[in-house]
Amino acid sequence: MADSAEKEEKGKDASRLLSAYFMEALRQKKEGDNSLAAFAPNAAGGLASLGHIVQLFVGTISSLPLLLGNAIAALLQYPEQQKKYMDNPDTAVNELLRYAEPAQIICRKVSESAAGTYEKGASLALNLYQANRDSLLFEQAENLLIGCSCAAQLSLGKGRHLPWGSTHKSRFGHCSQTFF
Repeated sequence: MADSAEKEEKGKDASRLLSAYFMEALRQKKEGDNSLAAFAPNAAGGLASLGHIVQLFVGTISSLPLLLGNAIAALLQYPEQQKKYMDNPDTAVNELLRYAEPAQIICRKVSESAAGTYEKGASLALNLYQANRDSLLFEQAENLLIGCSCAAQLSLGKGRHLPWGSTHKSRFGHCSQTFF
């Protein structure tokens, strides 16, 4: 098995290749012939566009399938909530993101702004599963409650950690409805 430095280098290589692929796709964009560029706020193909497109790609191939699978399993576990979901999927999105989050644990590096509690550069593992089941924040935290007026879910992050595609999360509710 490769050591961590070798794994990190392979990850950087993969990231460079993926970035180069999407940059070339953006450069070749001609008006109306490249649907990829339609997803990028800066359709001219700058770094902002590249970041958004890579984030959308990774979310589509990893986070979305995990979320859909977890949400379907949760709705099958709670048939009474499944009916509420079917009646109004838009009211279910935040609660399904909270209860059926695609990422159980995420890792972050401590930045300067947080360097009072932890040493700058330290790695942290954040347990989203536990945070999304905090009984101080969520009513009946261990249960799926479609339509509740609970605190905001933590699955998609906040501030600079908010994924670009999260603005389209309401589409998730209608997308997963086809399974029932």
